[in-house]
Amino acid sequence: MKTVIGWIVAIVLAAVTGLVVLSTLKPDLWKSVAVPESTSKPHAHDHGEHASADSIVLSAQARLNLGLKVAPIKLQSYWQSIPIPGTIVERPGHSHRKISSPMTGIISDLFVHPNQLIKPGEPIAQLELKGDALATTQGELLRIVRELELNDKELKRITSLVDMGSVPERNKLTLEYEHGRLQAQLESKLQQLEVLGLSASQIDTIRTTGKLLRTFTIHAPPISSEERAHMAEAAELMKGESKDDAEQAAVGLKDPGFTVESIDVFPGKQVAAGDEIGSLAFHVVLYVEGQAFEREGEAVAQAMRERWPVAARFETGSNEQIIREQLVILFMDNIVDQQTRTFKFYLPLPNEVLLDSYGPQKEIYRSWRFKPGQKAELQVPVAKLSDVIVLPAEAVVREGPQAFAFVENGDKFERRGVHVQHIGRGEVVLANDGSVFPGEIVATNNAYQINLAVKKVSGEGGGGGHEGHDHGHAGHSHEH
Repeated sequence: MKTVIGWIVAIVLAAVTGLVVLSTLKPDLWKSVAVPESTSKPHAHDHGEHASADSIVLSAQARLNLGLKVAPIKLQSYWQSIPIPGTIVERPGHSHRKISSPMTGIISDLFVHPNQLIKPGEPIAQLELKGDALATTQGELLRIVRELELNDKELKRITSLVDMGSVPERNKLTLEYEHGRLQAQLESKLQQLEVLGLSASQIDTIRTTGKLLRTFTIHAPPISSEERAHMAEAAELMKGESKDDAEQAAVGLKDPGFTVESIDVFPGKQVAAGDEIGSLAFHVVLYVEGQAFEREGEAVAQAMRERWPVAARFETGSNEQIIREQLVILFMDNIVDQQTRTFKFYLPLPNEVLLDSYGPQKEIYRSWRFKPGQKAELQVPVAKLSDVIVLPAEAVVREGPQAFAFVENGDKFERRGVHVQHIGRGEVVLANDGSVFPGEIVATNNAYQINLAVKKVSGEGGGGGHEGHDHGHAGHSHEH
């Protein structure tokens, strides 16, 4: 019995001695086989949603839930700017026309309706003439025409008699003098009728028919040379905008017309010469009026002098703003308002046809995109950054001094540290420092949510990356 007990003691001592030696020679091996305590870090779980500490795999469902958008990175120029409030206004003296009656009469017919588009030369209203001046001038014109006809006939007769020597030469000279006097009177009456508002075709009708004109049609005025010059400048400005916006502006620029703002008369109303019968708007080109403080004067003057492109943002009822990026400052006021301490400057704004609708007589009713009184925010440039990366603000997430963007690599999104060079309204400008490269695909929205997901699966988000897991000691159950 003693022998057996001795052998058992010897075996136990040998095993203990071997473990001690093993722990001395191979401490790492000892640790690798050690059983972890209940307080040790939780073991890793394969969720299928992460590939490394700075990347994450987003499933198709996750992308749809985020409404994720991606776009390729490209280098471009960017203008640093200052925001200045603005308002759309009419161009003084060129955007508004008052239509007046050139003579006395009674309105017998109206050919236009409010907001209707009319072209130069198209009829607006018809008058039944009641004034004495026009009737008298027409009567005198017809008298002179008849006297000239008689004078011509007599001159032809006398000329043949003078040639035969039966009539003295002085008779012919007297008739020629009278012909010159009547011709001068005719020219004078023709000009008087033109001043009264008659067209060349109407005057010819009076002369050929021998009848007085009893009605008069008021027509839309022609487009002035100044307006055509502004339209040409507007067409140049629109070349830098998007194709759709340029096409909408081209509709109004290529075939310009007026829209009827108001009608101040009705059939049966008597008007005198000079009375207003309505007003027309010429909104093919408008102004954006900026209101800058004195301290912003140098920046505005520099942008005007260099003809730097000014961006204008217009509020709309939708989530997306209307932005026009190629406006230039035409001129600035030389007076500072004593109350607000601001001065005004102006930028030509090519208007765009928003909608043309048609009435029962095929008349066109035009709605313009930009309207006087509409508010805008002007981004006046102060410096130009070249070869930079411009992304939406949602494409970059900030963590203290760090900033990150997410680059698509196969089925993963890699988190990359980036250098934010400038923060604009709704956009960020990244330095081209090799953090991301042109041509790479980057997430352009929801960078904040993607970053939260990356931190969660990598253990940065608290709870060792297992937030939302219930680790029970019995059965080690997981609730997702």
